Amino acid sequence: LKDQQKFFKKNNICFLFAPNFHSSLKLISPIRQKLPFRTIFNLLGPLLNPCKLKYQLLGVSNKKNLITHAKCLSKIKIKSAWVVFNLNGYDELTTTSPNIIIEVKNGKILKERKIHPNDLGFKIRNDEELNGGTGKENAYMMKRLFEGETGAIRDNVLLNTSAGLLICEKVKNLNDGIELAKKIIDSGKALKKLDEIVK
Repeated sequence: LKDQQKFFKKNNICFLFAPNFHSSLKLISPIRQKLPFRTIFNLLGPLLNPCKLKYQLLGVSNKKNLITHAKCLSKIKIKSAWVVFNLNGYDELTTTSPNIIIEVKNGKILKERKIHPNDLGFKIRNDEELNGGTGKENAYMMKRLFEGETGAIRDNVLLNTSAGLLICEKVKNLNDGIELAKKIIDSGKALKKLDEIVK
């Protein structure tokens, strides 16, 4: 964890691979991969962050898990969190269809609400427009996005980034978050940070 802490302090971002921090997950991983269905560990994974978070944007792939995860987050010392589900089945906010969110604030679960992409100025996108590829292809797509490419991928990045900014109390609403995210990308700051990280 020390390497990740050092990386985070330098870059304000890091990736934490769950099995590296929870040895029991390593032991059951081969068994899980052989099973043709999802298990309880698919639900636990997003809740097992080794860091003590103040803020969290957490996606679930089934609508019924919204309240389950919201209840779990309400029991830990988290200042603000959103549990999100997209009606097309994504475990993140997307512009393909309306999104359902439950907000958790200082231990309290707030009312479930719906966020429609059109209400934020986005057009509805097709699922195919969000298709990724290999790691190399996805990295190329990210670089193109930070170089100014517009389209469905950018819209989804703006939507999720704005949610993160709102949860962390950096903006007052999603529209302000979208504008700030656009500004960061269009100014070249995001690309500069990406270049620093991959060096």
